[in-house]
Amino acid sequence: MLENLNRARKKTYEGDNVFFFPESIVELVKSGTHFVLKTKARKFTSKYMRSFDQVFERFVKTDEMIDFNIHIDTVCESSFRIRYGTSLTIEEKENPMLSEDIKGCKSDSIKKDGTYIVNNRNGKMVIHDNPFFIEIFNEDDNLVLTLPGFDNCHPNNGGAGGYNSFKDFFPFGINDSTVTFTSRLTLNEKIYGLGERFTGFDRRGQNIQFYHQDCAGCDSIRTYKNVPFYVSTNNYGIFNNTSYPLDYDLGMQNNDFANIFVEEDMMDIFIITGKNIQQVIKGYCDITGYAETLPRWSYGLWMSRNSYTTKDIALDVAKDVRQKDIPCDVIHIDTFWFEKDWVCDLKFDKERFSDPEKMFEQFKQMGFQVSIWQLPFVHPSIENYREGVEKDYFVKTAEGGIYGFNWFGADYALIDFSNEEAVNWYLSQIETVLRMGAKAVKTDIAESYPMDGVYKNIEGKAMHNLFPLLYNKAMYEKTKEVHGDELVWSRSTYGAGQRYPVPWSGDARSDFNNLAGALRAGLSLGMSGQPFWSHDIGGFIGRPTPELYVRWAQLGLFSSHARCHGGGNTNPREPWAYGEEANEIFKKFDKLRYRLLPYIFSTEAECVSAGMPFIRPMVLMDQQDRNTHVIYDQYYFGHSILVAPVLSEKHEREVYLPEGIWYDFWTGKRMKNTGWIKVKAPLDTMPMFVRQGTIIPFGPDLQYVDQKPLDVLHLHVYGKVNCQLNYVNGKEKTLFRIKFEQGHTVLDKGGYSGKLMLKEMTND
Repeated sequence: MLENLNRARKKTYEGDNVFFFPESIVELVKSGTHFVLKTKARKFTSKYMRSFDQVFERFVKTDEMIDFNIHIDTVCESSFRIRYGTSLTIEEKENPMLSEDIKGCKSDSIKKDGTYIVNNRNGKMVIHDNPFFIEIFNEDDNLVLTLPGFDNCHPNNGGAGGYNSFKDFFPFGINDSTVTFTSRLTLNEKIYGLGERFTGFDRRGQNIQFYHQDCAGCDSIRTYKNVPFYVSTNNYGIFNNTSYPLDYDLGMQNNDFANIFVEEDMMDIFIITGKNIQQVIKGYCDITGYAETLPRWSYGLWMSRNSYTTKDIALDVAKDVRQKDIPCDVIHIDTFWFEKDWVCDLKFDKERFSDPEKMFEQFKQMGFQVSIWQLPFVHPSIENYREGVEKDYFVKTAEGGIYGFNWFGADYALIDFSNEEAVNWYLSQIETVLRMGAKAVKTDIAESYPMDGVYKNIEGKAMHNLFPLLYNKAMYEKTKEVHGDELVWSRSTYGAGQRYPVPWSGDARSDFNNLAGALRAGLSLGMSGQPFWSHDIGGFIGRPTPELYVRWAQLGLFSSHARCHGGGNTNPREPWAYGEEANEIFKKFDKLRYRLLPYIFSTEAECVSAGMPFIRPMVLMDQQDRNTHVIYDQYYFGHSILVAPVLSEKHEREVYLPEGIWYDFWTGKRMKNTGWIKVKAPLDTMPMFVRQGTIIPFGPDLQYVDQKPLDVLHLHVYGKVNCQLNYVNGKEKTLFRIKFEQGHTVLDKGGYSGKLMLKEMTND
């Protein structure tokens, strides 16, 4: 595995040291929304050279030139697709990351003063010659991105040594094993995204190893979820349409350049522009697809541990949840519903989980849905293994044998998800369990598919990063086919993974550092175009203290989805296991979450229509305020509630309030100051704030989602200014308007047929 870390970057630096970079334009040829920029590219070699007693690796220019084509498409009104590689033509490859609805956009081109201008509906590309470089402008005609040519990387490159020749950049480059892409970074520019990452929220200055791994914690450079898309505070985004090995150097080698390295014969880049980051993320979803509306019950609490070892234990937990007045919707049965723990034969153990249909019905009668765990590995001891071998359903070695993935001391076979017959074979077994009554599937351990495996219909190098997308897609679509609702609970994902939610942050350790790391990762994933996200309340590895459990629950219950989960059959995550105080505080926040379901459903509508993340980094909502660009320990829960979770054992914290008038969520008290303020945070409180002009809809107390209809809403109004709320409840959509006129409050119900209760929260 270690040889696959930074693989594409290493191959670029350690390859045959021959590169080609475009130098001059021959012509621009247009065909519909497709353009071919024909250029001449110069050959460079590289070698180590001594200068001022230092040794540097430098490019060396040669006299050899080749024809080099850059293919450009105008896409989805505000995006440009750029493709180039070792061939002058491009091959249209099937790729599951691209949306079926992706469209070309009407465009035109102009040649003016030695430059070519390609106009999209909401932006333009200006292609310069002598020296060659490209500029991208958004619909406001602001320059958002520069793609330098080799001679334009350091415009003032005179003087001793020819410093332009340092190997710090690789503009539109090709060599024997990789293709490369370079863009210029500007002063104070910040970069976000590239998946769920536990390291610093701003990616600038980082070298990103783009390889799914089991992380065993939420605090390292490893990640379960690579997403080849990032956004910039300069209002552009870059999406790499590939699953081959790739790496990112975002100003690490040289602060002024972002370099992308791909171990493939073609670079396929989408450059997305917008007026702000919100528009850029929407543009990414226009290309890769949007999340769909999720089952309503999924927004309730999920209760789990690894694992409930018998149906009686699971049913007793469900009964205790109801008896103790803990709102909850889902019981998850993890790894031990089979005869042997972790040995996934997709059959309920006949003794510990006898009569599973009856068990599912018992949960249903108490208002619970049931989620189940499985994995795509097949143990050699079970009947499925023999059938899979006979029908050639497993990943092979180069020598033609079964590729053995060693896990818990046994060599498991891996189902070949490039083989449609193999996928359908596996899904037919999953379907049996779904029709018994399971409503969701946990897609675990998706980081392990090997690059050196032999697959029926895909190259091994392209399968490792892509596998989670194929895995989640298969389970998601089968669940939708059986139940009409669609949901998977996934540990890994890839580009376009927003179409198959919900991801969770994997196996966090039970400490405050991992709590903070989980939040950084969730905010990062949201900036990668994936709106929904969860994490294990209490952490998975180890046992949390009561205080850590409470703080984790406060954050967890104010994430898009909330699940209590921990590792170990006797390592519970039910709140009463952590003492009376913890149980009561948990109940307070859990009940609040259920009362906020009208707000949650309205937020979901924005997520699925605009690609907005459910939990939103400060920079996404207050981009004009540069202070927010580096804040990753507070966030917006939906559009209106600013949440500042407590991520340490202290009972106070600093909170940043952007410009405006703010109110304390709990008391309605108007805050005296904005900017950085220090607030008290006793254990039963998580600091939360609401901006003036906000309406928050509340529903009734519930034990589970849809226990009662949401036909009575309590509208909490913050500040006496005119305001409105787009309320969504399933197919029902209503615009509420509130006006303050001559001392009176006037409510426009927008045709809403239910009962409304108005409460002014202002406490000046």
